[in-house]
Amino acid sequence: MNIDEAIELRKKALSILREHLTTEALQWLMDRTPWDSKTLGISVHESNDLPEQKKDGKQISKSICFEREGNKYELYFFEFHQLTQDFCLYFNGELVLQTTYSIVQEESYGLPEEPEKIINFNEYLYRDRYFTNVELLKLSDWVEEIPKFVEILKNRMETKEKEEKIDNENQEAEKTKKQFDLGKFK
Repeated sequence: MNIDEAIELRKKALSILREHLTTEALQWLMDRTPWDSKTLGISVHESNDLPEQKKDGKQISKSICFEREGNKYELYFFEFHQLTQDFCLYFNGELVLQTTYSIVQEESYGLPEEPEKIINFNEYLYRDRYFTNVELLKLSDWVEEIPKFVEILKNRMETKEKEEKIDNENQEAEKTKKQFDLGKFK
């Protein structure tokens, strides 16, 4: 394989991830918090409550683990390590995706918001050379399965939010019924 073929292979692999919306699905998963664990039925841990502190010798910042249809998925944000902050996906125990992530912190009303971790799937040309943040990418069933699973999780969250909204509205209506009376002005 020559360099042009290698570049085309990388481009094709990344385009397949985008085509199947896997990049967006991975980001959606990593945006979940430990509070989402119960609703979604997935394991979400951040640095203060991790079941294990390291994976492959790297310090874990955040992990999300789940099983689906007999397959095991492990997603990790690793702490700052030798100039990069790595994101890795393990599928059935095998490393299938390794890239970097960026920390973005915005302000709202002049106050800093909680920093966001954005997974990098960048590719670009610089001085006729091709670059990408993706260090390792082994495509298989996970490319199609993760977006499908994320859709199920989104629907589950939406259903839960609707149920909570209806419950809150019913409670508010009951409270109002008890606390307000028009008396003779009905």
